[in-house]
Amino acid sequence: METPEQIHKLSTSADYRALVRRRRGVTLLLTLVGILQFVVYFGAIAWLPAWSGGGWPQGSAVSVIIWLTVLVIVLSVLMSAFYIWWTGRYFDPERERIVSLLDAQFEGKPEVSAAKERPEDSAAAAGSQDRRDGE
Repeated sequence: METPEQIHKLSTSADYRALVRRRRGVTLLLTLVGILQFVVYFGAIAWLPAWSGGGWPQGSAVSVIIWLTVLVIVLSVLMSAFYIWWTGRYFDPERERIVSLLDAQFEGKPEVSAAKERPEDSAAAAGSQDRRDGE
């Protein structure tokens, strides 16, 4: 379990901050592509109803909007698959490397307890230990 000191060290690490910026760039790009595809999709329905309702290829019973619907679904699945692949291939291994480096810095340091032990607790613990020794 990470201590507050370890979490602070991770969040202030230059490598980790660069990794977070890189992830933010990838997610921002995918978000923009997703928004763009929905703007085109709903824009075609709203502003080009005659075109989106027409058949494609010419004379086909399948309208353009059906093809756009399929395209939006396929692109969404591909973007999700890309993000899963990217995080598994680049983000997760780099994050693990950074965390293990920071963990190595904390090895050998004694664990610092957040709450100090009260004298009453230590006396009670010693008394119960004495009772067990006498049994």
